Amino acid sequence: MSLLSDVSALVLTIRAKKSDIDAFSKGELDFNKFYERTQLLANWSGSTGTTSTRGTTSTSIDPFGR
Repeated sequence: MSLLSDVSALVLTIRAKKSDIDAFSKGELDFNKFYERTQLLANWSGSTGTTSTRGTTSTSIDPFGR
């Protein structure tokens, strides 16, 4: 059973510095450099029968398959 099979709520957050966001939007920072400087966080909650679980992880969640 995978972690996501019992998730009832999932929030993905991308953390980045404002200066990196500004540089990326101006074309001064390419996607790969921007991606390297960001952190992806997943917050979830779910339940298994009567047991509720809640957690946070910053493990490799890579929507781009890198």
